[in-house]
Amino acid sequence: MTATRRPEHGRGEGMTVDASDFTEYRPLMFSIAYRMTGSVNDAEDIVQEAFLRAAKSKDTDAESPRAYLATITTRLAIDHLRSARVRRESYVGTWLPEPFLLREVFGYEYREIADITAKSEPACRQLFARARRRIDEGRPRFDTSRAEGEELAGLFLDAVRGGDMGPLLERLAPDVAYYGDGGGWGEAAFASPVYGRDRVAELLQAVVSGVAQRGISFRAAWVNGQPGMVVHDTEGYLILVTVFDILDGQVQAIRSVANPDKLRHIGPISRTWHPRWSKEHDS
Repeated sequence: MTATRRPEHGRGEGMTVDASDFTEYRPLMFSIAYRMTGSVNDAEDIVQEAFLRAAKSKDTDAESPRAYLATITTRLAIDHLRSARVRRESYVGTWLPEPFLLREVFGYEYREIADITAKSEPACRQLFARARRRIDEGRPRFDTSRAEGEELAGLFLDAVRGGDMGPLLERLAPDVAYYGDGGGWGEAAFASPVYGRDRVAELLQAVVSGVAQRGISFRAAWVNGQPGMVVHDTEGYLILVTVFDILDGQVQAIRSVANPDKLRHIGPISRTWHPRWSKEHDS
């Protein structure tokens, strides 16, 4: 749907942005902010600020509210990344983007965003790549088909339910990497990345062997546009979310977010697995 240029009250030319524009273009604004910051909460704040600024503006030469809102959102996200750099440098362990389980945020292609923001498609790709390097250690994101993602999820679920680990381990790339983000709240396993097929396989085997004893449940999910898993305790409370990067049929990276601050927008946090965080946030 394309927005039309509307006359502003009391002006022969110009454009206003109102609540209907915000409702219509919020998914687009959120998509841009989240792709750049990797944070659901930060993206929400940026979207709100972008709309407030647009609503207050009286003079703009933008072609449409859609383009104007997208441009403001992009600029605010860039400003946020600059200010967040210092905070990221003091972060405990590996910093990973917050998991987001809805697919609407990835519903806009670079070409469409380029048209909206009046930038070239290569420029938009470069902008997002720079943002991603700041929040994701510079590793590329991989396009995965739904069928391939579901196949991998099935292999993982079979393994954790007592099946053969072999088919899953065979899908690990030789230089596969495991990243755990506990934000200082998680176990020691989340302190630093693990590299290489043998070491990651050993880690996965340890995880799988402990599942039955602890009563952990795994549910396949599409996370940040990639196949992944949502993990709950015996009472159904959230422990962590894992996402897989796949290229050429092999798992290139496994990313597990166990930082409760990054999970609480998804659902209630497990008190059993995150007792210190739960105690501090109950007070």
